[in-house]
Amino acid sequence: MEKKIFLALDNLSKKEILQLVEELKDTVMFKINDAFTKFGPELIEEIHGKGGEVFLDLKFHDIPNTVANYSKAVAEKKVFCFNVHCLGGFEMMKKASETIDSYCKEKNLRKPLIFGVTILTSMDEKTLKEEMQVNYSVEEMVKHLALLAKKAGLNGVVCSSKEIKLVKEACGKDFLTITPGIRPQWSVSDDQKRITTPKKAVQDGTDFLVIGRPIIQAEKYNMKRTKAVKKILQEISL
Repeated sequence: MEKKIFLALDNLSKKEILQLVEELKDTVMFKINDAFTKFGPELIEEIHGKGGEVFLDLKFHDIPNTVANYSKAVAEKKVFCFNVHCLGGFEMMKKASETIDSYCKEKNLRKPLIFGVTILTSMDEKTLKEEMQVNYSVEEMVKHLALLAKKAGLNGVVCSSKEIKLVKEACGKDFLTITPGIRPQWSVSDDQKRITTPKKAVQDGTDFLVIGRPIIQAEKYNMKRTKAVKKILQEISL
């Protein structure tokens, strides 16, 4: 079965994370960020040891050579995918892509997918203009950054559901998208502003969904976590 869901393992203990991997490895992949900081790269190996796939969500944003070194280290950990921040610029993204290509070939490693982060789903147009002093719409910025990422050789971008169609139209259907801010119809929106349901995101053409609390806190909705995943997958397929 093709897996479309990355389960966001945010603010959890290692025991909780490994239990989730044990429970859900057959139906979802696993996104880690703060857990990497807390538990180190060994956590990736432990998730792999239980049969899980990892999206390393560290949003690398530095000078090109430094991000190239990060990319080599990530490749050694055999993750499914990782991301860089598009605002790091074209040369940084290109260096990451070229480094992954050459290093994985040299070391005979599985090549991870690289995604560019466009505009965070916690940000809206007001935030972009008033705090970031960017006088373009969210949509214009996402399109620009996605095209830059494609030109640099990345496999796709992370974007909100509201920009999926825009990215696909600008960059082509083969340019992948990961969509956070996904909330099933039966859950609440929490702190993200640009959100949608799994069904709508998939209909709009996204390739992967990032979902966290609706699955991890499934007991709030009177169901087990395995049932929450099953319900989401059923919602997508209807």
